[in-house]
Amino acid sequence: MKKGNILSEVNQTLIDQLRALNPFFIAEYNIKCVIQMNDNKVRLHSKNRGKVVNIDITYNEGLDLYEIQAYRVNGLEVNCEQIKDIKEVYVDQLHDIIIEVLTQ
Repeated sequence: MKKGNILSEVNQTLIDQLRALNPFFIAEYNIKCVIQMNDNKVRLHSKNRGKVVNIDITYNEGLDLYEIQAYRVNGLEVNCEQIKDIKEVYVDQLHDIIIEVLTQ
């Protein structure tokens, strides 16, 4: 797994929380890289069973919760199809939601 750049403290905390929920999440989710989109948003880029899926996880500081948007990337033209948009996600729900997204 590659990191796109140095992660902010908030995004590093998110990765640490995912690792605490599942120490093998990088391998299980088949994460190819982690990309910091901004200080509160990270993208997990996964290729799973021939499907490319980008999962954007945003930390909502005001609510102390996460938001998840997931997109399936189709073909060479990079057509994106949104497959999930969930607001107000607790940290302990992240793993189950990511697994659900990747197995659709």
